[in-house]
Amino acid sequence: MTRKPSIIVSGADAPYFGWLKDLWLSWKGTGADKTSDFGVLDLGLEPEQRAWLEERDVTLVTPDWPYENLEGTAPEWYKAMVCRPFLPEIFPGWDYVFWIDADSWFQDASVLDLFVQGATQDGFCVVPVVDRAYKPQFQGGRWFLNWQKSCIETGFGEETAESLYRFPIISAGAICGATAAPHWKVWQDYTELAVSRQAYREAEQTALCVMVHLGSMKAHFLPSWCHWVCNMAFPAIDLEQGLYVEPHLPHTPIGIIGMPGNTRSGSFDMPTLDGGFVHSTVGYGTAKKIARERQEAAGESPDNG
Repeated sequence: MTRKPSIIVSGADAPYFGWLKDLWLSWKGTGADKTSDFGVLDLGLEPEQRAWLEERDVTLVTPDWPYENLEGTAPEWYKAMVCRPFLPEIFPGWDYVFWIDADSWFQDASVLDLFVQGATQDGFCVVPVVDRAYKPQFQGGRWFLNWQKSCIETGFGEETAESLYRFPIISAGAICGATAAPHWKVWQDYTELAVSRQAYREAEQTALCVMVHLGSMKAHFLPSWCHWVCNMAFPAIDLEQGLYVEPHLPHTPIGIIGMPGNTRSGSFDMPTLDGGFVHSTVGYGTAKKIARERQEAAGESPDNG
């Protein structure tokens, strides 16, 4: 099999396989497989789950712990966090490595071109978690900034937290890097510093934020519609196109849907562009299904397959 220039990498254990499967299906269904390969960190998959992936030519790797102090003390799923800065070493041979959380999925594969272009230009391409629709930032009050500050203080101390906590989070849930970029080693070192203080869930993302905001490594920023974080705000549904879009004008279609926390499995009142709401999940294919059902109920011919 001829390798493509970039590889999409995610990770999962057995309970997470359903979301990982949807991620793969969206990668295939949107045509992202034409320009990228797919790799998975096996964090405890069942044999039949590995077989499903292997049948589809997914590159599977069971990673070792990158930091000695974590072996025997941290749960296996924690490798999904701390292995991210080491992805070019775990998956060698590609020009670009793109990490995407398993509880995310592709709606528009063209967003991958933007990530690669950004990584080509600046080494790393990321999406700051900031948008005019994100409720914690505009309606959350002090608690959200306090949470950001606590993440930085846990890994890097009070002085660094005080200087950086007002800057936006840099999401580690969808990130693309050129494999030759020096950013990876700097990210490794910052993550090691954080987990040496405490092995907390947000350590590698906090390390990424510190690396970017301290200015030690330039990164290319993409807008929030490239990777929408649903626990910050739900996207709207365009019932005519069957797409998740930005809630505010110009209602740009979302490239990658990220479903952290309870948004990956719950049902919610989702806004629609006609001013209404639909009680729904934000899972792969849901917007198209809702649009199709609405059109069929109205006696129209569905536009989306």
